[in-house]
Parts: sequence; C-alpha cells; structure tokens
Amino acid sequence: MKGFQYPFQKVLDLKTNTKKQAEWMLSQALGELQAEEDSLSRVKKERHDATITLQELVNACAPVHELQMWQHHILFLDDKLIVQYQRVKQAEGVVSTKQSALHQCMSDEKLWVKAREKAEQQFKFQVSLAEQNELDEMATVRYFMASR
Repeated sequence: MKGFQYPFQKVLDLKTNTKKQAEWMLSQALGELQAEEDSLSRVKKERHDATITLQELVNACAPVHELQMWQHHILFLDDKLIVQYQRVKQAEGVVSTKQSALHQCMSDEKLWVKAREKAEQQFKFQVSLAEQNELDEMATVRYFMASR
C-alpha cells in the first residue's frame, strides 16, 4: 500500500512560506524601528550636549550672538526631536501591523497542520483496519481449510 499523501500539501506549503515571509517582514520592521530609536537617542544626546554648552557659555559670559546661535540650535534640535518621535511612533505602528499579520499567518498554518495531522491519523486508522480485515480473512480461510 502507498504511503500517506496529503491532498492539500501545496496549500500547507504555501501557508508555511507565507508565515516565513511574515517573519522576515517583521524582522525588517523591527530593524527599522531600532534604527529610528537609535536616531532619536542621538538627537536627544545632541540636544543635551547643546544645552550643557549653552549653560557653560552663559556662565562664562559669552557674547550675546553666540548665545542666540546656541538657542536657535537647541530650538532646531527640539523640532528634530518632535519629527523623530513621530518617526518612532510610525515605525512602532508598522511593527504592530507586521506582528498582527504574522500572528494571522501562524494561526492559518497551525490550522492546516492540524488538518494534515488529522488526515494522517485517519489514513493510518484506515490502513490498520484494512490490515486487520486481511488478517481476519486469512484466519477464516485457514480455519475452513483446516476443518475440511
């Protein structure tokens, strides 16, 4: 007798490939989120350093035009921080979307794997039943042959 062949194996393979693709896309989105968070950290540090420099210049009685330049630079960095926070939030949204898609793909794949396992169990049961019927048939024939 032939071994088990799942009639929907190509569908299961497609679901597995879709899940792998969703995992890859989530990984890529996480990488982009990490890059945005790193950029945000750099801008925060730059702003902190600029604030310290401005305070040192104030304490050293630096010229007004230099203080104004640093104040403008800090305002520029504040605007940059706002933009960077928005980019991080957007990247977090993308990650959330990719996680949802991956969860859906994993559920679909699990459903098809369970269906395959159930079909394989049913196949094994049918094979076992057929073998038992053959053995019963052979025992019946031997009994009738022996009784003659």
